[in-house]
Amino acid sequence: MSTRQKTILLIVIILAFLLSTEGTLGKNKGRARGKAKQKTKEVQTRKETRKKSRKKEKDKTQVKESEAKKEKAKKAKKAKEAEKAKKDTVKSAGTEPGRGKEHQQQLQAFKKKMEKQNARHAEQIAKFEAKLQKAREDGDEKKAAKYQKKIDKEVEKHKKAVAKIEKKYAQVANFEKKSPPKKPKEQESKQKKKDNAERKEKNQTEEPKD
Repeated sequence: MSTRQKTILLIVIILAFLLSTEGTLGKNKGRARGKAKQKTKEVQTRKETRKKSRKKEKDKTQVKESEAKKEKAKKAKKAKEAEKAKKDTVKSAGTEPGRGKEHQQQLQAFKKKMEKQNARHAEQIAKFEAKLQKAREDGDEKKAAKYQKKIDKEVEKHKKAVAKIEKKYAQVANFEKKSPPKKPKEQESKQKKKDNAERKEKNQTEEPKD
């Protein structure tokens, strides 16, 4: 084989090697691009999933808040209705048939409430006075002033509570006096006939003689 033939053969081998290498590099680049695209797609999918999850949680929170508001409004309405019913009961105490017993029960309930308030007040005052005495014996003016302040506050609180109970008691106790029982229809009818007869007799007496 001549030198020329050897040179041509070498060139052919080199070209074949270069073409083969280029094909391999192209495939590797294509694979790398494909992997990069896949990774980008996965990242976007994860982002969208997290976004949807956050939106779902936000919607749940809003629903819970809305339900809580509705429940609160419902409770407030029930409390208002109960308060109104309580006031109506107090107003109607002792004025309807069969209400006398309930009226007395309400008065007894107020008395018990007053006794309970007085007992609680006495207990609190005794407790604070004992601590005040101890603080004075220990020479702790700061603690003594603190417990004296608590005693004053308890006295004021007790006065307000007693005034409130007494006011409600007076409303229930006096309502029956303001609302006298109605006369039965038969009694009213008899009284009306009697009044008419007396009026007629009086008119006849006052008529001038011819």
